Amino acid sequence: MHRSTFLLVALAVAGCQPGFEGPAPRVDTVEPNFMCHAQRESTLTVRGDGFAPSVTDALSREPELTAPTLELTMEADLFGGPAVSLQLPVSGDDVLWISEIELEVTLQPDLAWLDGVYGITLTNPDGQDSYRSRAVVAAPPPTVYATSPTLTCLAQDDARVDVTGEGFLVLLDAAPAVTIGGWTAPRADPSVCTPVMGPVASESCATLTVTVPQDLLDTGIFDVTVANPAPTDCVSSEPVALVVVAAPDLVGIEPTRLCSEAGDTRFTLTGGNLLVIDDVPPTVTVDGNPIAVIAADGCADLEGLKGAQLCTGLTVGASVGAWTAGEHLVQVTNPVPADCASGVARFTLDVLPTLSGIDPDHVCESGGTFTLSGTDLADYAVISVDGVEVSSVKYVDSTAIEVTLAGGLKPGEHEITLVQGTCQATLKKTLEVLAAPLVLSVDPPTVGNVKTTDVTLAISGITGELTGVWLVSVADASVTDVAYVWDDDTPDTATAVIPSGLPVGWYDVYIELDDNCPGFLPAGLEVVK
Repeated sequence: MHRSTFLLVALAVAGCQPGFEGPAPRVDTVEPNFMCHAQRESTLTVRGDGFAPSVTDALSREPELTAPTLELTMEADLFGGPAVSLQLPVSGDDVLWISEIELEVTLQPDLAWLDGVYGITLTNPDGQDSYRSRAVVAAPPPTVYATSPTLTCLAQDDARVDVTGEGFLVLLDAAPAVTIGGWTAPRADPSVCTPVMGPVASESCATLTVTVPQDLLDTGIFDVTVANPAPTDCVSSEPVALVVVAAPDLVGIEPTRLCSEAGDTRFTLTGGNLLVIDDVPPTVTVDGNPIAVIAADGCADLEGLKGAQLCTGLTVGASVGAWTAGEHLVQVTNPVPADCASGVARFTLDVLPTLSGIDPDHVCESGGTFTLSGTDLADYAVISVDGVEVSSVKYVDSTAIEVTLAGGLKPGEHEITLVQGTCQATLKKTLEVLAAPLVLSVDPPTVGNVKTTDVTLAISGITGELTGVWLVSVADASVTDVAYVWDDDTPDTATAVIPSGLPVGWYDVYIELDDNCPGFLPAGLEVVK
């Protein structure tokens, strides 16, 4: 016969005998020894010996069994501090006798619990009782106050998040679980902990730290909850959330090009997800160096976080005179703790050149080449004469550019302008175009090729010294230099010596002055046999 069955039979028989006293009870263990009483009922299994119910109407077909009673007495608060005077009797309907060594006790959530450490008094119907000190700990649900940070950006890195509150229970190295949205962190590191007085090693902590992996969550608002480990299993209920924002998006910058002489300059940046937190705007850098943010534009409140706005534009300012010429990179980084960075926008700075002179300072009416000198000259410089761009330009270095002009400019002084992007430098009335001399006639216009012949050249437009006379064959463009006699007292005439032996045909007659400006008479001389 099973021991519990035997006991029931014994109790039934003893119930017919007045003054019967059963065995003395003894409480050995209570499981679980931690519970959370606020959110659900808990079931305790009490084990020991001598749990003797009483039986009434033992000889009837339906005898009634009266189980032992149970009372919980608060011994201390969670941390061993003084307890209030609190005894909590458990309703007899909530005590289930299993055997003389085991009871099941149901504790309803509406029981007037206080958080703390409780002893258990078990009393058999015959009045014999047993007390077990520090039998069970009643712990509160975890309470979440906030997350730190309250918002984050997961677009470029993992995020470390501290969840702060109280009642985060660590039981035998089992930590609470932190859930953000639908994701539960595989690990939560507790800190700011205080030992809990109780039957097993435990702590109540105020901070849990989790690492949220990069790109795990989309942008939005995510509820944050903490669940204490079994057997407590209570979950926080406070409306605490983590806000996840996107990285800033930098679409463009205006102006995209400017001159160093601009000095203090404002730029307009356009994009999206530009975050302002408590009036702190994003950081804007040029080549990694911060510049002033003047204003944010197109801003709207960020849902879920007071004092935060998402904007579509920024106005920034900088003194550009100290920057080097060339391309510069602009980047936006949102303020901490959502400190993701944008891609880069580019703008070009043109350094203002200086023009110091030209050599030579003149060209002929028919065209010519000169060298423009200065400082900070660039290989993308555009040269204009009187506002007309010159097509033939050769960059030498930052101090010199070679310019070749075609013919067609009128004699006189002309203005040279150099443009480098948005910078411009000008030399006014410094280039002189010289008129070409004219060969009016050749006398005689026809010579024989048998002997040397002197001819007289009628010329005009002589502004310097005659330095050369030559013939160019109309037939094959061959050139023949000829001797000449010229006197600056009679500058409008010259004598040219036509050598013998020239091929028969027509010749253009050329003259040149000491300023390298040539003049000619087309088909001005015919050579015959």
